[in-house]
Amino acid sequence: MNKKIVLAKLTTLLDDIPRLKTLPLKNQEYNIWDQKVRENIKNTFGNASPEYIRYKGDFNLKYAHTDEEKNQAYIDFLNQRETALKSIIEELKKSTFQKIWNEFKDFIASIIAKIITERTK
Repeated sequence: MNKKIVLAKLTTLLDDIPRLKTLPLKNQEYNIWDQKVRENIKNTFGNASPEYIRYKGDFNLKYAHTDEEKNQAYIDFLNQRETALKSIIEELKKSTFQKIWNEFKDFIASIIAKIITERTK
């Protein structure tokens, strides 16, 4: 998958986290959102990649007893997702920039080679 497209999709999904934080603990929107994030990361990096492993994780209410504690656990979990997603997006930006930079260097090198060839004729 094109990394620029994935970068745009993941950035859009990241921007949706504040809205997800306003939703109640049990909502279907989070599940749909999470599936989209997982698919994009898995399709780009693979499900055994450090990026996918960093993102995935289980939501655990084991120590939350009251509704307030459960909602706070949900917010904390979204914060963890947000942190992981931000770091993955930064990696994508760096690799995308590096690819563009390498293509630019190759282009300049080909122009220089062409100029040198023309001058030596």
